[in-house]
Amino acid sequence: MQNLIDPAQLASVALVFGAAVLAVAAFYGFKYGVALLKVKLGDSQFALLEGYTRMVVHWLEQSGIKLNYTGEEKKAIAVVAITEFARKLNIPIDAELVDKLVEAAVNIMNGELLAEAPKG
Repeated sequence: MQNLIDPAQLASVALVFGAAVLAVAAFYGFKYGVALLKVKLGDSQFALLEGYTRMVVHWLEQSGIKLNYTGEEKKAIAVVAITEFARKLNIPIDAELVDKLVEAAVNIMNGELLAEAPKG
């Protein structure tokens, strides 16, 4: 019996499908984590952390270019700064939730940059 689908094509389709499934799972896991953080902290503490996180992410994006920081280095600096900020204000937060907050701020910033980009 003759194969109707080339095994290489099948592998490519499976790889693309797997990547799409992982992207969707990551998006909903990320969205759930931020929502969980908001519930856990309450509106006022969440607003403080979110605002501070966005400020840190914007600052690192601007100064990180001049200082030649990689994305991983900027993220590590942001996580330390936000964790320390939360500790000083007695806001209970763990590293995983700080990570989700940083990712949210980066996604918001990237969305703002895309919206401001000139249309050609």
